[in-house]
Amino acid sequence: MSIRKQYDTDLESLKNSLTEMGRNSADAVENALEALCVADADAAAAIVKEDARINNMERDIEHRCMTFPAGGCCVSSRWQAICAASPLP
Repeated sequence: MSIRKQYDTDLESLKNSLTEMGRNSADAVENALEALCVADADAAAAIVKEDARINNMERDIEHRCMTFPAGGCCVSSRWQAICAASPLP
């Protein structure tokens, strides 16, 4: 596989992971609001447990962004968008 093709594949994988994390985060917020509205402590506890998985996803995405092989394309707009979405510690 060419460097450019590998770069595009890795970048697409990062984008998909970021989208999945965002979707999971949005679901968690929605579920938390519902648990709050109905005072469901068990549902709230389950949401808190799930938060660790979302945090792990965030750390994985950050690590992948910071160790991403630039492949000569380190200034591409797609790469900048992915890194901009990842908060630095």
